Amino acid sequence: DTISDFQVVALQLQKVPKNIEELVEMRTFAMGVPSKVDGLRSQIRRDIGLYDRIEHFQFPLTMDDMRRRWHLSAAPGATLKEVEVKVKMLDSFEASFFDEMMTQE
Repeated sequence: DTISDFQVVALQLQKVPKNIEELVEMRTFAMGVPSKVDGLRSQIRRDIGLYDRIEHFQFPLTMDDMRRRWHLSAAPGATLKEVEVKVKMLDSFEASFFDEMMTQE
């Protein structure tokens, strides 16, 4: 489901690289997230449209359904913001790894 796709991305972005190889993998993943988000936008529109139809027929949504709907709406922006923060963090890790390499030589 769409929310699960965003949760998988969020979990991946929370990882902390232990070495330069993991840092490169993380950066590559982070750079690919915007296209993943773009790919999920049609699913989000579809899912939100379903909630709209349910409400149109005045069928009450549960609190869980309402939370899912708003989470779907907010997920793209929140995920892209998280990527922005992660890229900055990766920049600082890269500098640390570089300093460590220079010290070892």
